[in-house]
Amino acid sequence: MRVDDGCFVGLYLQKHLSFYNRLLLREYQEAHGEVGQDLKKRIKFRTKRQDGSSYKSEEVSEGKVRLDLDGVKAVEKELLREFVRICEKNGLYYTLCGGTLLGCIRHKGFIPWDDDIDVLMPRPDYDKLLCGEADLSTLPDHVKVVCWKDGSMNFPFIKLVDMRTEVKVDYFDERYHVNHIWIDVFPIDGNTDDRATCVANCRKIHLLRHILTLKMSKSGEGKNYLKAALKPVAKVFLRPISMQYLCRRIDELSKSYPFDNDRTAIGYLWGYGPQEAIDREKFMAPLLREFEGEMYQVPSNYDEYLSNLYGDYMQLPPEEQRVVHGLTAYMKK
Repeated sequence: MRVDDGCFVGLYLQKHLSFYNRLLLREYQEAHGEVGQDLKKRIKFRTKRQDGSSYKSEEVSEGKVRLDLDGVKAVEKELLREFVRICEKNGLYYTLCGGTLLGCIRHKGFIPWDDDIDVLMPRPDYDKLLCGEADLSTLPDHVKVVCWKDGSMNFPFIKLVDMRTEVKVDYFDERYHVNHIWIDVFPIDGNTDDRATCVANCRKIHLLRHILTLKMSKSGEGKNYLKAALKPVAKVFLRPISMQYLCRRIDELSKSYPFDNDRTAIGYLWGYGPQEAIDREKFMAPLLREFEGEMYQVPSNYDEYLSNLYGDYMQLPPEEQRVVHGLTAYMKK
């Protein structure tokens, strides 16, 4: 079954979910939304350890310890190193992206209140990793590459995960989310020179993303009582649409155009929208910039990329917007 313009998903939603359409279009933001004061009380924040030798922050049982924010970041930095080794071994191109690139340029490391790492790969290289063509033999046993293609996760992209860890994520049902600390690997795809067509493709992909994240979200939870009450009803109607199908269709739409189709490239699959389109040749010309004391690749047109996404990106946001993701993490002993 294939979702074409205005076909299965659109007709299905029109027939069964017209009342919920406005809510659905906000589900992605809600699933990744900001967290409140209650979460800040639950996560134990600390300054960096003096010796930097341990991830452990708080013992919770014989078998595992609770990780503080620094502990989570330390695991993610190891995953990033392993990812770069894969790229170097297989001749694959990557750059930091999103908030990770912003932190790299503005802070020379993580955004202080952020706790994730995102990287971009050009579609041809990304597909080698996605389809199992890359040599992963040098990865340590506790590091795994997971993706929708082999059924090991329900997001339409790739994650590197540390199997020694466990995580609980606000908003997502634990049965469907990745339950280990991860870094995200996204493709950047070819684009069209027709902006209206680009916008239309982004909208189709975003709708499918909203549906996918709604299906993965926790029932009975929402930013207000009405949304929390309506979410289980909407999920019942969406049950016939499988997560695997949604991932496959999002991936298909994202690579609608060959990588070298136009002068621009864009993160259709899980990106920010048409404003993320940037000059392809400059993107493929890397610079090395410091991130957490080590040097990593960034696109030579990082200023264009960050300005398109964040405006005056060197300006810090208001304090009320400096929030951490809803993640609680543990390390197995």
